[in-house]
Amino acid sequence: MLPSVFGKYPGDVLWALMVYFGWGLVCSKATISKITGLTAATCLAIEFLKLYQATWLVQVRHTTFGHLIFGHVFSWQNLAAYSFGVILGVCVEFFGPLKNKKARAQ
Repeated sequence: MLPSVFGKYPGDVLWALMVYFGWGLVCSKATISKITGLTAATCLAIEFLKLYQATWLVQVRHTTFGHLIFGHVFSWQNLAAYSFGVILGVCVEFFGPLKNKKARAQ
């Protein structure tokens, strides 16, 4: 549905957004800045983990679930897409229709 010029990066943006809201559910009392930091750390860790090519981890990456979580190939462009996803999550927290107490407290 999106132009092919975007490539696979909309999926990476959505993945980071999913991680952002996942951390928001797990740490419901946390501030937006803490959730942002946890999300950024998670995205960085997952991306840099792609540089580690242990046999067992490569086998996990070849499963559907492993591919969706860990991916296969390190890419600097993925980091930019993840950053955009995190920023999108923060924007939804601040300006979205479900503004919550966290956004108002900061």
